[in-house]
Amino acid sequence: MLSLESNHHHCLHHTFNVGVVVEIVKNIKDGINYFAETFMYQCLHNIPGYYDFHGVSDEEVSSNLLSLFQNIKLLKYFLR
Repeated sequence: MLSLESNHHHCLHHTFNVGVVVEIVKNIKDGINYFAETFMYQCLHNIPGYYDFHGVSDEEVSSNLLSLFQNIKLLKYFLR
Protein backbone atom coordinates (compact mmCIF):
# COMPACT_ATOMS: atom_id res chain seq x y z
CA MET A 1 0.00 0.00 0.00
CA LEU A 2 1.28 3.46 -0.90
CA SER A 3 1.29 6.24 1.64
CA LEU A 4 -0.87 9.33 1.32
CA GLU A 5 2.17 11.39 0.34
CA SER A 6 2.92 8.94 -2.48
CA ASN A 7 -0.45 9.76 -4.02
CA HIS A 8 -0.43 13.45 -3.20
CA HIS A 9 0.04 14.41 -6.84
CA HIS A 10 -3.44 13.07 -7.62
CA CYS A 11 -5.12 15.58 -5.29
CA LEU A 12 -2.91 18.67 -5.33
CA HIS A 13 -5.89 20.84 -6.19
CA HIS A 14 -7.44 19.99 -2.81
CA THR A 15 -4.23 20.89 -1.01
CA PHE A 16 -4.07 24.27 -2.70
CA ASN A 17 -7.77 24.88 -2.15
CA VAL A 18 -7.08 24.72 1.59
CA GLY A 19 -4.10 27.04 1.20
CA VAL A 20 -6.19 29.58 -0.71
CA VAL A 21 -9.13 29.43 1.72
CA VAL A 22 -6.95 30.00 4.80
CA GLU A 23 -5.05 32.70 2.87
CA ILE A 24 -1.64 31.04 2.98
CA VAL A 25 -1.57 30.87 -0.82
CA LYS A 26 -2.21 34.25 -2.42
CA ASN A 27 -0.27 33.81 -5.66
CA ILE A 28 1.67 31.19 -7.63
CA LYS A 29 4.91 31.90 -5.72
CA ASP A 30 3.10 31.28 -2.43
CA GLY A 31 1.77 28.05 -3.91
CA ILE A 32 5.26 26.85 -4.76
CA ASN A 33 6.52 27.78 -1.29
CA TYR A 34 3.53 26.04 0.30
CA PHE A 35 4.19 22.92 -1.76
CA ALA A 36 7.92 23.00 -0.93
CA GLU A 37 6.98 22.13 2.66
CA THR A 38 5.58 18.73 1.65
CA PHE A 39 7.34 15.40 1.63
CA MET A 40 6.30 14.98 -2.01
CA TYR A 41 8.48 17.95 -2.95
CA GLN A 42 11.48 16.17 -1.44
CA CYS A 43 10.60 12.97 -3.31
CA LEU A 44 10.49 14.80 -6.65
CA HIS A 45 14.27 14.99 -6.59
CA ASN A 46 14.65 11.26 -5.91
CA ILE A 47 11.92 9.71 -8.07
CA PRO A 48 10.70 12.34 -10.54
CA GLY A 49 9.40 9.74 -13.01
CA TYR A 50 6.82 8.51 -10.50
CA TYR A 51 5.27 11.98 -10.48
CA ASP A 52 5.62 12.47 -14.27
CA PHE A 53 8.28 15.12 -13.75
CA HIS A 54 11.29 15.43 -16.03
CA GLY A 55 14.62 16.38 -14.53
CA VAL A 56 15.80 16.70 -10.96
CA SER A 57 17.61 20.04 -10.86
CA ASP A 58 15.99 22.82 -8.88
CA GLU A 59 15.32 24.75 -12.10
CA GLU A 60 13.64 21.75 -13.77
CA VAL A 61 11.51 20.97 -10.73
CA SER A 62 10.50 24.64 -10.42
CA SER A 63 9.59 24.75 -14.11
CA ASN A 64 7.50 21.59 -13.81
CA LEU A 65 5.78 22.93 -10.69
CA LEU A 66 4.99 26.25 -12.34
CA SER A 67 3.42 24.40 -15.26
CA LEU A 68 1.49 22.17 -12.88
CA PHE A 69 0.18 25.09 -10.82
CA GLN A 70 -0.86 27.05 -13.89
CA ASN A 71 -3.00 24.08 -14.90
CA ILE A 72 -4.90 23.97 -11.60
CA LYS A 73 -8.14 25.75 -12.48
CA LEU A 74 -8.85 26.75 -8.90
CA LEU A 75 -5.62 28.72 -8.68
CA LYS A 76 -6.39 30.46 -11.95
CA TYR A 77 -9.74 31.56 -10.56
CA PHE A 78 -8.61 32.82 -7.16
CA LEU A 79 -5.08 34.02 -7.89
CA ARG A 80 -5.42 36.73 -10.49
